[in-house]
Amino acid sequence: MSTLVLVSGAGASGGSGGGSSTPSVDTVRTISVDTTLSIAPQIVAIDTTSADVTATLPAAASMIGQQIKLYKTVAAHNAVIEGAGSETIDGALSQTMTDQWESVTVEAVSSTAWKIVANAVSVTSAGPTAPGDFTIGTVTAEWVVALAQ
Repeated sequence: MSTLVLVSGAGASGGSGGGSSTPSVDTVRTISVDTTLSIAPQIVAIDTTSADVTATLPAAASMIGQQIKLYKTVAAHNAVIEGAGSETIDGALSQTMTDQWESVTVEAVSSTAWKIVANAVSVTSAGPTAPGDFTIGTVTAEWVVALAQ
């Protein structure tokens, strides 16, 4: 069995030697009901087994420059990400994830707006067997995924 560890921050790149920087390992928070998030940076797993689930982002004004990564853990229903009040995410009031393992990373860029800095739609349920089985949107170097055996 393998364990998926999400690593972020300075020193997250692999390799040996040089530097004493230790990457931070972020705790994954799982939600399965509509939730208003209050802390960033964080990773949020959205479990939509029973119904659509809405994750409302914290007020952007208190989070400028910080990121939140959200991903959908099951195929059923939708995961909706909303800004607080009238705040926008890439100009829209909400973003919807429909596919299992789809993810969105948002960053607060002003007192009233969030920007999508990374998004991905995961592999097919059978796994990647041919080119085109998965799509990766905009990706930054902020997140490194390490697979530990």
